[in-house]
Amino acid sequence: MRPRRPFFPAVLILLGLAALAVADDVLLVPGSTVKNAAGGKVRGTVQSESSKEVVVTLGATTTAVPTSEIVSIDYSGQPPTMIQAASRETAGAMAEAADLYKKAAGEADGKPFAQQAARFHHANALGELALNDANRLPEALGLLEAFVKAYPNGRHVVPALDTLARLQLMKGDYTAVDRTLAEMAKLPQSA
Repeated sequence: MRPRRPFFPAVLILLGLAALAVADDVLLVPGSTVKNAAGGKVRGTVQSESSKEVVVTLGATTTAVPTSEIVSIDYSGQPPTMIQAASRETAGAMAEAADLYKKAAGEADGKPFAQQAARFHHANALGELALNDANRLPEALGLLEAFVKAYPNGRHVVPALDTLARLQLMKGDYTAVDRTLAEMAKLPQSA
């Protein structure tokens, strides 16, 4: 008779590795002092996002990451289009990036944090384009205003307000700029 092998520990190890494979990766700024960070990132499941922090859990460990220390977040299950869009944005192809972010927002249905990130990056890319092409100004302003209204406490609200204020300044709407800056001043991480 052949002795039984203990498969239970092996199964637990495989499940643990599988959990890591489907984890969100919060990439940190160089020199970050966030606890539980390894290799410049915090890995786990994003539980919540706010203008102040992103809360990540991995097993029994919960880590609060200040938004000021986040470079980006790679969400588990995010559409591949998000990666393409970020690549095009890095390459300076903002119009293409904006289109890809818009597509990614539709593909991220059911993944609220990834969808919110895609919507922000779509609006922000159009905002960057509008800074050089006034014809894009109305669309960019509308998208950024809608984003800020939809996600007033979201992780991207401060950079969205920043881009919005720059576009309002470009438009010459100084009353709107004052209102936007006053709104931004109420939020943590807006300095």
